Amino acid sequence: GQAGAELRAEWIDPFEVVPVLQTPELGEVAAKFMCDKLGIASQKEVEKLKEAHDVCYTAGFYKGVMTAGPFAGLPVQEAKLKTKAKMVADGEAITYLEPEGLVTPRSTPDVECVVALVDQWYLKYGEEEWAARVGEHLGGLECYNPAVHKAFRDALGWLGDWACSRSFGLGTRMPWDTQFLIESLSDSTIYMAYYTVAHLLQGSSMFGTDRATAPVAPEQCSEGFWDHVLLGKPYEPAAGEAPVPAASLASMRREFEFWYPVDMRVSGKDLIPNHLTMSLYNHAAVWQDDPAKYPRSIFCNGHVQVDAEKMSKSKGNFIGLLQACEKWCADATRFACADAGDGILNANFDTTIADRSILSLTAELEWARAALAGSAKDASMRPAGAAATWLDAWFANEMNRLVLAVTEGFASMRFRDALKHAWYGMQEARDRYRSGCVESGLDAELTRRWVEWQALLMVPITPHWSEEVWSAVLGREGCAVRAAWPTPTAPIDAGVSAAGAYLFKVSSVIATAMANHEKKAAKAKGKGGKPADGGAAAPKPNQARLYVARKFPRWKERVLELLRSHFDADSGAVSEAVRAAISGCDEIKACNKGKQPMQFAAMMMEEAKHGGLSALALSMPFDEALVVEQNLSYLRTTLASVGVVGIHVYTEAHDSVPDAEMLASAAPGAPSVQLFHAE
Repeated sequence: GQAGAELRAEWIDPFEVVPVLQTPELGEVAAKFMCDKLGIASQKEVEKLKEAHDVCYTAGFYKGVMTAGPFAGLPVQEAKLKTKAKMVADGEAITYLEPEGLVTPRSTPDVECVVALVDQWYLKYGEEEWAARVGEHLGGLECYNPAVHKAFRDALGWLGDWACSRSFGLGTRMPWDTQFLIESLSDSTIYMAYYTVAHLLQGSSMFGTDRATAPVAPEQCSEGFWDHVLLGKPYEPAAGEAPVPAASLASMRREFEFWYPVDMRVSGKDLIPNHLTMSLYNHAAVWQDDPAKYPRSIFCNGHVQVDAEKMSKSKGNFIGLLQACEKWCADATRFACADAGDGILNANFDTTIADRSILSLTAELEWARAALAGSAKDASMRPAGAAATWLDAWFANEMNRLVLAVTEGFASMRFRDALKHAWYGMQEARDRYRSGCVESGLDAELTRRWVEWQALLMVPITPHWSEEVWSAVLGREGCAVRAAWPTPTAPIDAGVSAAGAYLFKVSSVIATAMANHEKKAAKAKGKGGKPADGGAAAPKPNQARLYVARKFPRWKERVLELLRSHFDADSGAVSEAVRAAISGCDEIKACNKGKQPMQFAAMMMEEAKHGGLSALALSMPFDEALVVEQNLSYLRTTLASVGVVGIHVYTEAHDSVPDAEMLASAAPGAPSVQLFHAE
């Protein structure tokens, strides 16, 4: 308080805030504005004060304009440097520098560094014209993640003069001041360009000492040499320098032009504010007249955890690459890495996934071998010439859909998504197809296509397993890794996909109804419940009636029409304004349904958040009853485990139905289920 700090009242009372700068959002008195906004009443509100501090300092520096002092009217960024220079020149201040926080080396993060102020060379990142070229390139740079793109934009906004030299350690000497080394983050920002010709410079020796295989000596790699190789300028050897053979120059120039620019740079997210942004800057400097040579894409990832914990030797969970391969094998390790997650969030290497993948890969290899040989216990091949089934078309369509999904996953560097479709999606499709073909048998051609595509889609993740399937199971020549990537055999039929999803949903709905019936029966039994007539307990249901509606009642159709007209494609949701439209609709009011229209609207609005506009369709793009009737074999097979052996379908087309109210409660895409027992 005032007394504890030994402050005199006349020093601070009355306290008048003197405006010195203005920002668009915070006005002339930013601190007071933020204190009022956040309701700060005491210096003890540390978190709120920190938030206010950060907002004021950021807005003031980047958007503020001076309103007082000798530099009034200038942006704060300019005025700050001029004020500093003036105060030092007038003898009112000295330059004092200190680290922003604790400085520790990467090798020993628990040890504090001693920082000394010494002579430095600086790179003037942030120079207006230079930064503008980088900013223009950022507009078309593929970053695979909006958060990464924003991080680059932020780095471009604040990265300025950068100390690029140091006095000791490993590194390259400054060409113009050899007492200094180039510090590691500033060095090697365009080393990818060197890679394009490294094999020609090194020859048979990493150090390029064999002149027979590496005709260019290190001392010949002058500025003129690199200007020709990287920029295409006429080659002019330095005075007294032995010229590089024309054939070698042509070969290196051709290699560089073939391989550059960089298609993708992969690195850690912690390098975005420095090394990676510097790489963009230095590409823009070296190839300033040829933006086509700038990197095309940059993918950034986070750190790796093991079983959701930070990997460290002290915890005993540090796993090296060789150790992982010895414990799980290469493919299982790669499987778990693909499953670990993508993007800038920390990836989680789950050892349980690695363990399970060994069993899964082995089991699938044996199933494929047995299925194609006609000896699988859970599947048999359909006799040649036998009629095709509805599930054949669905299976072929689903494989086509999955191929596109996997391709998109790999192309966008979402390996977990790719694995989800390439492995789990393909497995689920095969399992459903197999369950539905217990009576008819599997189509041999489709089954073989599935085995082949499964192997090819998994090549980027489990190459050794894929090669075994390719050669030992399929008997194919060559290597799977060199085979053509699968392409859909036909355009994706959205109607078939929707019908398949509906069929599997029906199976789940009936199984859930059986589970709920069992719970109620068990609960009643636990309470000593008995039938009302005192007779024997009702037998367990073994049949299901499925009531299918081809269209909604008119009042529901009208609600859906209004929901569709208020659907916002950008937000993927229905506007809240629809509620007033429904309440004021005379046609809906005339149906006298009370609160039901609003309840139905609320339910469908929630559905639309997940299913989009298609969730608000007035009818299904297929014949629900026909799909069910064509796949009774599938339903009987999948529901046998819960005791359902018969499925009976009813629609409004039937002259009579067992329960008219059940039919009335059904809706397109949402059939009603009624269980019963029959001998």
